[in-house]
Amino acid sequence: MQDKSDGRAGEPAAEASSETKTRGFAAMEPDKLKRIASMGGQAAHRKGVAHEFTKEEACAAGKLGGRKVASIPGHMASMGRSSAKARVEVLSAGED
Repeated sequence: MQDKSDGRAGEPAAEASSETKTRGFAAMEPDKLKRIASMGGQAAHRKGVAHEFTKEEACAAGKLGGRKVASIPGHMASMGRSSAKARVEVLSAGED
């Protein structure tokens, strides 16, 4: 029979539970998380170490993200279908 201790004297190993609990930032309310992130950004700007994108950097990042999304099979077609469906709904609602 194997010893199921986790290395601490006299204590059995903690059983792995099937339920996982969120901890830290993942467990926070979204508003509290946003406030904390905002304070960090403001502090970085006050300190002068915050990165501010140039127009060229922002353009390059947008193009890269667009290419990545467009490379997902069927994604662009799905977006087109949902956009067309929404447009039809808007147009048909105006006919009433």
